[in-house]
Amino acid sequence: MKYRRKMRGTIACGACLLLQGVMVCSFTTTAIITQSNPLQQTMKRSTSRSITQLNISSGAAGDGEMNQKKPYLTTAEQERRAEERRRLERRSDVVIGKTSALEGSQDFDIDIASTEKMYVESSDDVDREVFQQSDRGLTALRMGDLEEAKVAFDRVFAVKPSAYLWQAGLVLFYLGDVFKAAECFAKNALLYEKKFGEPASEERIWRDASELHLRTSLTKKKWKSQKDKKRKKNDEVSAEIRDDEALSSVPDAISPEIPPGKNLPKETRKVVRIARDLFAASVGHDHSKVILSRAKLRCIIAKPGLDRLRWKPRAWFFLGLHYDSIGKTVKAIECMKEAVLLSGGGGNAENEDIVNRLPLLHMSERNWFNDDEVVPYEMPELDLNGSTNFVTASIKDDVSDLSVVELRSECKKRGMPSNGELKAALQEKLLNYLVTEAATDPEFTL
Repeated sequence: MKYRRKMRGTIACGACLLLQGVMVCSFTTTAIITQSNPLQQTMKRSTSRSITQLNISSGAAGDGEMNQKKPYLTTAEQERRAEERRRLERRSDVVIGKTSALEGSQDFDIDIASTEKMYVESSDDVDREVFQQSDRGLTALRMGDLEEAKVAFDRVFAVKPSAYLWQAGLVLFYLGDVFKAAECFAKNALLYEKKFGEPASEERIWRDASELHLRTSLTKKKWKSQKDKKRKKNDEVSAEIRDDEALSSVPDAISPEIPPGKNLPKETRKVVRIARDLFAASVGHDHSKVILSRAKLRCIIAKPGLDRLRWKPRAWFFLGLHYDSIGKTVKAIECMKEAVLLSGGGGNAENEDIVNRLPLLHMSERNWFNDDEVVPYEMPELDLNGSTNFVTASIKDDVSDLSVVELRSECKKRGMPSNGELKAALQEKLLNYLVTEAATDPEFTL
């Protein structure tokens, strides 16, 4: 037996809701729900949709004429069409910044000399003098003529005290005026970071190298003074006063120190970043970080394959500079010789980057050249069984150079008890700690 129920009422049209009131619908229908025959229900729904579409009329016309439905556009499609319209509108426009170039314009030729000439001609007298004297000083520095470079750089700062010229610190450093060199590096570091928003890593490295060099020289003077006290008696008193006055005129630490840069990006050059950590840790008496930083540079040196980015000569140079700054001359000479060998002797002195000339300049100013043959570095054989490896050997070599006081201090910083233990036990404890830390550091790669 069939069961039928009728319902009368007004049903909201989906098309009206979609068009949000733009189209007017006065559709009223009767819905018949029949549970006995699904086929009849399907036919009735189709007929109802057809009737609904026929009863939709335009609100403006109101005469029942059919209106074609507009296609739906996504937001991306709408933006693309709007951009096409904008391009058509400005096809014949010539507005710098909108069409980006004038009609018939050409790019300038890539000619550094011509560009420099145009810059000098368009500059005022002060900027012209700064440019010419800076170029003169840099050329003299590449050639190793430090006195000529100093005269030129002094002229730059005379006409423009706020000039950025960190190479002037190199001249002062190698001429022996380490304190003024440190001040120059600190000043230029702040100028660079403020102006460009990038870390001034080279300036900070050389500033720390200057402080380490000054500390080392002071230590030697104090040691010599104490040694003379035991040998001399009466006439030593006046010499002690003179020594104390000389020492008091030189500060124990470089001032002003460079404050840490705020909101600066991380140094992206791997060798420079590691070298900066090495010198900063040495200034801060963080011996463990010094050891790990040295091991990282040695890993870069020992890495097989081509050195397209010239990391190896830079790593050798920074190692040699650090050894020289802390007074380990023998190791410094070994590293600098390798840096000179890998850098090709400094390249062309006229137009080569000053950084590539530094190993040769350092060797020349320290008078480290001799008749000894420079043997290219070869990576040591590694024990693949894991009992020992290159990183462990490097760390162990540096840990063995630490004194008992330094070993106890490093163990204490890392929460390891060290009271009453012998030097060998302290060395083993710190070695295991550093090797474990190196195993989780991604920069230790061969």
